[in-house]
Amino acid sequence: MDYSSELYDLICYSELVDECGWESDNNFYVWISYFDIKNFIEELIYLFGYGIFDDGSFNANIRPTCLCINLSEFLEELVDLKEIFPIEEYEH
Repeated sequence: MDYSSELYDLICYSELVDECGWESDNNFYVWISYFDIKNFIEELIYLFGYGIFDDGSFNANIRPTCLCINLSEFLEELVDLKEIFPIEEYEH
């Protein structure tokens, strides 16, 4: 299944993501408000299944108002983030 459009909608239109962008050529981050973390994780599980946790977990950076999650870390083998979110358009 192609998850590209669903992932794009989740990140760009769902209001769960405060900000997104490439911090480098290999690291695509999303910033999620603490109030929206549970819903965001549930949406990821809905799209990709519990298999995204097969390696145990993924890292997030704690910020004063949100969590910063590197989606590249655990989605790189499931979707082509550079195709969905071109670096030139989503450079942070």
